[in-house]
Amino acid sequence: MKERTRGSAFIRELSAPCGHGKEASKMKRLVVFMAVVGVILFALLVKAEFLVIDDFAFKKIDQKSAEYFYGVVDERYRQKSIILTSTRAMNDWASIFPNPVMDNAIMDRLAHNAHQIIIKGESYRKKYRPKFAYGE
Repeated sequence: MKERTRGSAFIRELSAPCGHGKEASKMKRLVVFMAVVGVILFALLVKAEFLVIDDFAFKKIDQKSAEYFYGVVDERYRQKSIILTSTRAMNDWASIFPNPVMDNAIMDRLAHNAHQIIIKGESYRKKYRPKFAYGE
C-alpha cells in the first residue's frame, strides 16, 4: 500500500515496536495518541502563516528531531515564512545537527532567499529585567 502522507508513516513507525499483552496494548494506544498529536503539530507548523522559532540553535538536537525539523522546513520552503532568532552566529548552527548531510539540507533551505538581521548590544531581557531590592 502506497503511503499518501508522511504522517501515516510516522504513526506506523511509532506503533510498530509494541509487544504483546495488556501493557503493550496500553502502550500502543499511548504511542498512537502521541503520533496523532505529532501529526497535528506537524500540520500546524507547516500551515501557520508565520513560524517564529525563538532561541534557535540553543542546544544540539537528535536525529529524529532533525528529521522532523527538516520536514517542517522543507514543506514551508518557498511558500511560507520562517523567522528564527538566535544568540549564535548562523555559521555556528551546523553544530546542532547530528550529521553534515542533514545540516546542509536544512541550512540550504533556510538560507535561500533569507534576510539576516544582526542586532548588537546588550540583551533586552538582561537590560530590562526587574531590579530586586536585595543583592542588586
